[in-house]
Amino acid sequence: MSVVGAPHDASKIKIDCLTDLHTTKVLPVCTGEPDISSHDCGTGAPKTMAAISFVDRQLRRVLDWWEAEGASLGVHLIAASGHGHVTVHARADLFETLEAAGLRCGPAPAAGIDATSYGAIYPAEPSDAVIRRTVGSMIERPWCGPVFTAGGAAYGIAAGSFARHLVFADHARSADILFSFRSDGLDPFGLMGRTWSADGAVGFGVHGGWHANEMSSVGILAGPLIEKRLRLASSLRHLRHCADSARSSGPFATGNDDRSCARRDLYR
Repeated sequence: MSVVGAPHDASKIKIDCLTDLHTTKVLPVCTGEPDISSHDCGTGAPKTMAAISFVDRQLRRVLDWWEAEGASLGVHLIAASGHGHVTVHARADLFETLEAAGLRCGPAPAAGIDATSYGAIYPAEPSDAVIRRTVGSMIERPWCGPVFTAGGAAYGIAAGSFARHLVFADHARSADILFSFRSDGLDPFGLMGRTWSADGAVGFGVHGGWHANEMSSVGILAGPLIEKRLRLASSLRHLRHCADSARSSGPFATGNDDRSCARRDLYR
């Protein structure tokens, strides 16, 4: 079992802490920025841009150490971000729409309350009739983007909705109604991505929807084992391609081993 070291806040990181890697298997380094600044100040506000630059500098420090020492020690790097942000430009009357459709919005869990979270609606009585009535009311509103419900190959049980398995959400814990607020255009900072929100402040950053900028994230893998496995995966894909070509052209059947790229590669 891998040993996990104590998490380090990137805003306080000292390169010396990386020496902990000599005594631990995993050393997490995390930060809440620029998520916090975007929520509090806006996606392109000076404080948010300064937070992005700060985090970039901290990552650069880690990369400098890794390139100078860590890589030769066999240290692997995994860098990942959670999501992006878009800007709220108008309030959505989500709760009023749901109540007009017969749902009871309020703090949950509580008796008789239909639980609603960002992008997910759990009716207390999730009958097909309730789901269809609710979705029918939602899709008439200007803030409503794509909606997903249980269903068939492409479409959900409610008219105007897609099947939720299309977004890998057809499981036991999935909401009965999944949706995203409509998003488009440039925000006040000139960045792509404006959206609606039922409770987010107008002019500030939010996430949780399906705009490309909300779902945008970074993933970086570096290290000797990762490089070896990527090369192996590339070789295996090449072998499969050669094998498929061989089946169609017949070199395996004819016994001409020297003509088979797949067989040659197997013995390289």
